Amino acid sequence: MGLFVVVLAYLGYQNLVVAPKVAEANTEIYFAQDYFQKGFANENDRDSLFQNALNGADGKYGFLDIIDNYSGTPAADIATYSAGMIYLHLKEFKTAIDYLEDFKSSDPVLQPLALGGLGDAFAELEQFSDALQYYEKALSYSDNKVTYPRYLRKAGLVALSLGDNKTASEYFSIIKDEFSDVVEASNIDALLGQASSR
Repeated sequence: MGLFVVVLAYLGYQNLVVAPKVAEANTEIYFAQDYFQKGFANENDRDSLFQNALNGADGKYGFLDIIDNYSGTPAADIATYSAGMIYLHLKEFKTAIDYLEDFKSSDPVLQPLALGGLGDAFAELEQFSDALQYYEKALSYSDNKVTYPRYLRKAGLVALSLGDNKTASEYFSIIKDEFSDVVEASNIDALLGQASSR
């Protein structure tokens, strides 16, 4: 009888508290995501659109509100990722790191993008060893054609700046051999030459 009561209480909590909170969060995040997407599409108003995405506007929640009010929901997870990427673009690298380190996902595109964003933030702070670690984490997470060549190139460039020519050459060679049709392959021969001439 006691187990039945516990199961019933759990199901009631899931249906009466969690499910409505998730649904409400999914509705609230719409406007912040719209500002986020417009910010990437509109270079002239990017900063103000990103601020609206972060802080909300016109009575609607921003990503920071979603994180605070809907913790534990998928919408709060997406808001954490999005806030981190916005701070990265606003050149607030330490804040970007805080948010992107908090983001965890099994998504084969979003998680590598977050890890790569961490690499970008550390590279901007000239913490190249940390940047390389995060680019390598992004590479090990997923080998999808969207993120993998991007982080191969970035890892190679950071390895070059660290004087690790062997690692740089390995990454550049993978691009040349396996991803010759992507934009990251442009001038790959020159980068391979740099890695071998140092």
